[in-house]
Formats: sequence, C-alpha cells, structure tokens
Amino acid sequence: MLDATMQSQYLPSSAVARRSLTHHFFLLAIGALTFLVHGYHPFADDAGLYVAGVEKLLDPTLFPVGMRFILSETRIESFYPLVIGVTKLFGGSLERALLFVYLLTLMAFIYGAWYVSGLITSSRFARWTAVCLAGCLFTLPVAGTSINIMEPYPGPRSIVAVLSLFAVGLTLERRWFWLGVTLLLSATMHPELTVFTGSFVLVLALLERDRTRWAIYACALAVVIAAALYGFTFHAPVSGAYEAAQRSRTYIFLSEWRWYELLGVVLPLSLLSVAAFRLRLSHVAGRLSAACVLAGTTSLVCSVLFVHPAGPGLLARLQMLRMFQLIYIVGVLLLGGGIGAFFVKRGRGWRSIEIGALAALAAAMFFVQTAAFGHSNHLELPGMRPRNAYAQGFLWIRENTPRTAVFAADPMLVFAPGEDEQNFRAMAERSVLADYKDEGLALVFPGDASNWYEQFRAQREIASMSDAERVARLTPLGASWMVLPASAHTAMPCPYRNSVVLVCRLQ
Repeated sequence: MLDATMQSQYLPSSAVARRSLTHHFFLLAIGALTFLVHGYHPFADDAGLYVAGVEKLLDPTLFPVGMRFILSETRIESFYPLVIGVTKLFGGSLERALLFVYLLTLMAFIYGAWYVSGLITSSRFARWTAVCLAGCLFTLPVAGTSINIMEPYPGPRSIVAVLSLFAVGLTLERRWFWLGVTLLLSATMHPELTVFTGSFVLVLALLERDRTRWAIYACALAVVIAAALYGFTFHAPVSGAYEAAQRSRTYIFLSEWRWYELLGVVLPLSLLSVAAFRLRLSHVAGRLSAACVLAGTTSLVCSVLFVHPAGPGLLARLQMLRMFQLIYIVGVLLLGGGIGAFFVKRGRGWRSIEIGALAALAAAMFFVQTAAFGHSNHLELPGMRPRNAYAQGFLWIRENTPRTAVFAADPMLVFAPGEDEQNFRAMAERSVLADYKDEGLALVFPGDASNWYEQFRAQREIASMSDAERVARLTPLGASWMVLPASAHTAMPCPYRNSVVLVCRLQ
C-alpha cells in the first residue's frame, strides 16, 4: 500500500489541492470542537496573573500597590509584549486580543498534533485519530503537577507546549536550524519549561542518530548536575516567609502527592516502556517512547532524590516534574496513533466504534470542564456579562471604585465555593493585597516572599475579624476597601452586596 506522500505523487494537482483543503477544513472543525468542549476562561486560575501584568504594562497607573507581584514575570517572558501588540491591533480591546491569542494557540496545537502524528504513522485514519484524541484531552491534568496539557485560557505555558510539539517534529525531521529557532522563541516565552523541552529533544536527537548510549549518559549527567546543585545549595539560608510559600505548594514535592497523582507518572512511563520495548528503536514511535521514558525517569529520579520540603529551594523552584507536560502530549499522540492503527486492521466496521468512543470521551471532558467552572459561563467571551456572582462583584468594583483603591480580601478567596478561581486583580483592575496566587510568584522569586507573607498573614480570617482588628491590621498595608463574604458582620459602609460578597470601605 502506498503511503500518503507516495499517493500524492500519482494524483492530479487539483485532487491534491482538494485533499489539502479538506484537511484544513477538518483541522479547523476539530479546533472549533475543542474550543466548545473545553471552554474559555481568560481571567481564571493563572490567567489572572498574566492578564494583570498585561493590564499594568498597558496602563502604568493601575495597581499602585503590589507591583512587584504583578511585574515579576513580565521581566522574563515575551508573552506580555505579544498580547500588548495584539491588543493594539484590536484597537485597544484586551479581551478580544486574549481570545485571538487563545484561538491561535489552540489551532497551532491542533496543527502541531497533525504534523507530529504524520511523522509517527503513515495511516491517515490513525493520524486523524491521534489529532482527535489530542483535541479530546486538551485540558487533561498532568499528574500532580498542577498544570494541564493545555489550559483553557491564553498563557505562556500553553504557547511553549505548542512550540515543544513542533520542536519534537523538527527533531524527528532533523531540521536543526528551525529547531534552534523554535527553542529560542520558547526560551523567550518561558525559560523554565524550555529547559525541559531542550532536554527532551536532546535525548530524542541522540536516539534518532542511533546514539542510545549517549542518550543514557546525558540523562545520567542531568542527575549528576541536580546532585551538585543540591549539594551546593543545601545549606543556603532560606527565610521563614519563603519556607511558608514552599510548604503551601505541595505539587512540587512528590512525597506530598496523592496515590492517583503518583499513578499519573508511573502508568504513562510503564505504558511507554512497553511500547519502546515492543517497537524497538528502528521505529519512530519506539524512539519517541524511549525518549519519553528516559526524560521522564530522569526527572522522576531527580525529584525523588533532591526535591523535598526540607531541602534547598533552588531545585524546588525548577519544578522538574513539569517535564511530564511534554511527555503527556507525545504520549497522547502515540496512543491515538496506536488506537487508530488497531482499528484500521479490523476493517471499516470497527471505525464507527472508535468514533463513538472519541465522542463519548469529548462529552466526558465537557462535563468535567463545566463542573470545574460550575458557576461561570462555559465560554467567557468578550462583552459577555458574567454568570459568576464573584465576578459580578469584581466588575462592580471596576466600574464604581477609585482607580487608586487598594483592597483586602481572604487570601484564599480563589478557593471559595462558587468562585471558580476567578482572579480579582485582573477582573476588577484594582490593587489587592497579596493572596494565594501571589504565593506562587514568591516561590519563583524569593525576594518577594517577605512582602507576600506579611500581607498574606494580615488578611487571614478577615471575615471573622472585628472592624477594629481590620483597621489595625490592614490599613498600615495601604488597604482602603474590603471584599468580605456576604455572611460577614461589619458596621463599615458597604455600597455593594450580592449573594456571595460584600464590598465595603475600610475606614
């Protein structure tokens, strides 16, 4: 049987053009379905951190308090100038720019899946299966790392995931110049994740050149480097504030993971090991599987040996288990290609079973995502009034409070029932004292830890404090307004109330 490339040589140019157009149509359709299944939440979770940084760069008068937290990552990531440039193209509409960047990233992921799966298998049906499975599992959590394959919002992690996918394809094709360009773009977007991508493609490149022993040596060298960093930083002084930030991020430490999160690294490595053993290194899927096993095992060994709550902070900040984001992406494509090849061998009648299974998986992911953001619109599109009661309160604050207002709130507000991790700072466009999300930045940038810890502690139990305590603890930090639960007691003037929040002056 002729593969797709050979077949195209015997087709008229018009037929080739029609096939190409058909491919683009179906890829766009898969992208549209992925968007509808997984939703869109531009201000939720870590998206709020990114958006607040963009807002601050667009309007320097915003957020007079908390600039260190807001601007921490803007110093090193090109995501921010990218969004600012797109915002200017859209006439200053940040919400439209965010949607455009997200859709572009989503479609780039779908096209990247098509590109890499075509290098894994010559079967068109298996290739389409891999792309559809990637679309279905778009927001699959990556074990216990606190990130997903892709996020339902625009951000540097998702863009780097797409660039990593193309880097894998370029490595398989041995297009070294464009691989270097891709890694350079990735490094400007997210340096930490690019280290993992570079490590993975190095191992894969060595396997591609039949240098298996050197690939193993490279992984062993990574463990030695981690051991050296551990030894050199073991006695480095760590502030109490930084220790508090580190302890709160249990996803960094493998010892703190739940059993099913551990299964999320053990099971993929086991399946990929079986695939590598059966396919051997003579098959591209076998080499990809072996690269995943080597890179994943290396990050796992380094994490077990050198990253624990009592250890130094440097290796914890690297979050080495996030190597599994790329391993998951490659693993999904390998799994999809294998499933497609399995059903191809069993005839056309079996293909409908696979299509039905993919549809059921997409429906399951839709319900998972709607449950995760159960009090918000599934698609939070520009100009749409939010269904989330917390978000409604945040928008009232944006429209009715002074731009110089500084808010205090429960630092764990993002985990309140029904809040859906909607980011106050990004939605309200007002300063707020440091919260749980800022804690993550304090972990990456230790110089901000003491400032974060002071503000975090001052706001704890804000709902149950007396008004005198609120004034005594919060006004020295610059707070002039409060966001309280609707059930909280206060004699302060509260010009806004809904079913979940009170917005009150602090005076």
